[in-house]
Amino acid sequence: CIWLIMYITYPARNLLLLLVFQFHVRLLSLHHSRAFSRSLAPW
Repeated sequence: CIWLIMYITYPARNLLLLLVFQFHVRLLSLHHSRAFSRSLAPW
């Protein structure tokens, strides 16, 4: 039963982590736009 729940909630958790990651990237780019564009390739 636990494996079934984990199998169902895994894609949702992965999507949530992706959204949180994109949110943090946007926050970092807003706070450090100049340093962020210099250190990494322009997105």
